[in-house]
Amino acid sequence: METKTSFDITNSTTSGKTVSNTINVPGKSYGYTTPKIERRRFTVEKWQDTAGCSARFLGSMGTLSGITAYPFFSECTARSACTPKP
Repeated sequence: METKTSFDITNSTTSGKTVSNTINVPGKSYGYTTPKIERRRFTVEKWQDTAGCSARFLGSMGTLSGITAYPFFSECTARSACTPKP
């Protein structure tokens, strides 16, 4: 099995920007929306391809922490107050 994935990583968000999100809230209901960021921690490992077409683990090089998504919105719509708020 082979898979590929990629992330754009940053260590800070832009300040001074305005974002907005609209949600439809039915009558007699509560609605909340909150901008969020997603943080992830990656483990950086060092591997070596061997002559026998296998891989040899050479060790962990450390971790990389970064923001992978911003902004995205967390929402809640309910008949009573959302606890906890998103």
